[in-house]
Amino acid sequence: MSGFVGVVATTPAARDDRDLVARHLAGLSAAFARLRGTTPAPLADAPDPAGRPGPAFAAVGGDPAVGGGLVADERGWTLVHGACHPAASERPHPVTAETITVLDGQCSVVSHDARRGSTLIATDRFAAAPVHVAEQDGLLLVASSALVLAAHLRPAVDPETAGAFLVAGYQFGARTHWRGVRRLEPGTALTVDERGVTAHTWWRPTVDRDVEALSLDDATDHLLEVATRTYRERLAGQKTWIDLTGGYDSRLMALLLERAGVPFVGNTRMTSIGSDVELAQELSRLKRWDWEAKPLPEDWASRVPGELDRTLAAGDARLEVLQLARVAGIRRDMATSIPRLLSAGGGEHLQYYAWSTEILTPWRREPDLGRWVDMIGLKPSGPEVVAGGVRAATRRRLVADLEMVSGAHAGEPSSRRLDAVYAAKSAAHFGAYRAADDLDVTAQLPFYLEPVFSAAFSVPRRHRGGFRLMRRMMERLDPVAAALETTRGGPALPMRPSTAGRYLPYYRLLGRKGLNKVSGQVVGRPLMPLPQTYGWDESGSVRAAVAHLVERGTLDWDRLRTRSLLSEAGVERLRGFQASSATLGRVLTLELALEATGTSL
Repeated sequence: MSGFVGVVATTPAARDDRDLVARHLAGLSAAFARLRGTTPAPLADAPDPAGRPGPAFAAVGGDPAVGGGLVADERGWTLVHGACHPAASERPHPVTAETITVLDGQCSVVSHDARRGSTLIATDRFAAAPVHVAEQDGLLLVASSALVLAAHLRPAVDPETAGAFLVAGYQFGARTHWRGVRRLEPGTALTVDERGVTAHTWWRPTVDRDVEALSLDDATDHLLEVATRTYRERLAGQKTWIDLTGGYDSRLMALLLERAGVPFVGNTRMTSIGSDVELAQELSRLKRWDWEAKPLPEDWASRVPGELDRTLAAGDARLEVLQLARVAGIRRDMATSIPRLLSAGGGEHLQYYAWSTEILTPWRREPDLGRWVDMIGLKPSGPEVVAGGVRAATRRRLVADLEMVSGAHAGEPSSRRLDAVYAAKSAAHFGAYRAADDLDVTAQLPFYLEPVFSAAFSVPRRHRGGFRLMRRMMERLDPVAAALETTRGGPALPMRPSTAGRYLPYYRLLGRKGLNKVSGQVVGRPLMPLPQTYGWDESGSVRAAVAHLVERGTLDWDRLRTRSLLSEAGVERLRGFQASSATLGRVLTLELALEATGTSL
């Protein structure tokens, strides 16, 4: 399980107190080892020209095949966590605030410049390789894991953030479950030198006006050219798994990777969409791609209890442990043959989903963020369990946080501002899964590589609505593959009079989902829930996890650590397994996190 911890002095007194620095590094390293099962190795010190000691860091893992790992010489050292482009031999070293824009990929960077006596700490453009920091005793404490920082510092839990996790099931932005422990925002870097700590935003999505002016045909050509070139330069050469479903995003990603010459094996997990496996298998058979459907073991329910602590650490308490355990169980099996993975998160930016709440109001310049949060940001998850006011507070907070993101793109159409909003929210969530995958494999999100994202972000809404751009791209790549059905109903071909009848299932599904979203807000449940099929014993695995945590003393229904966030009726629903497994999983995640860190509300 890869990651890093470190201590950087921000004051002269702290810089001279090496015992203080050493104690904090030892504490962070011990917390990392206890929670993540591996002891990070200390990096060699790199004093500045005046002989003053540099920062103290320790790290484990890093895949050099995708640009991760450590580079160290007399100039200093650069530690990269995640997948970084270009390769170490071709990128600047040390990395500074002036040169970081050269880097791309889902990677965090810590780079110490021994000659300048400065240290750069940065996250990638979408914070998909998270970096967490906290300040104490004139020191900046740094870690790839918020859980590790919290276990070392024992800060108070932030009830608003914890409540938002129970309601929404995800985190984005700077706040974590713990006060004083913050996550670096997307495209943010901190520089620590003799002046102290300086923060700056080194990247933000921008519009290429030349791309914005393209016709649909020309925009299709441009996206195909940009994606093919980017994937060929940055992903070819190393065989990888890809997540392949029956939807648009993974099909388009696979066709682009094939065109770019990236060798891959398709994998389809058992999901709640029963047709995913059949459609992915049919596509793979047609294309003669290597493909596997890796099911969970038949005795999965009995194995779940042993996965919970490992999964909590992998997801850093940002992802619900029951669902993540299923993903991690399959990833571990995948890693035995190929230790790399590409996922299709972010394909939504080539279509309309991010601004689907504005489809009927295309003239708006100011997006209705309250409606966006209600329809996209807060999905119904069954009977309510949180205390009165928690959901309303979460909604207010989400709207306020997203207003900051949207406001940075003032003057742009509402659809583009919602693209930025969706990227802030979902890239963080996809990034949390990507970071969790680091437990066993090195994962990347090709749609969030900068040239591809920026090209898609610049294409106007009229080309992306109704999957027009994606369908056109797939038809150009392979019309036969595009003609196959998708889980959204209908094929992935451009709609024409001769094929219009094939899209009736698409519009029926669209209407059903819309009705479920509205009814979820009005009555708290979907009126026409989609059928779910499981490739595992869902009820048995949930009950086994709860029984295990009750037996070991982590879970006590009468003395829950999260009790102040739950209603009386909610506790009874949870106790009686009357809440959804997703809701119960979020409660278990927080209970495990507070136990692991020794913290409380």
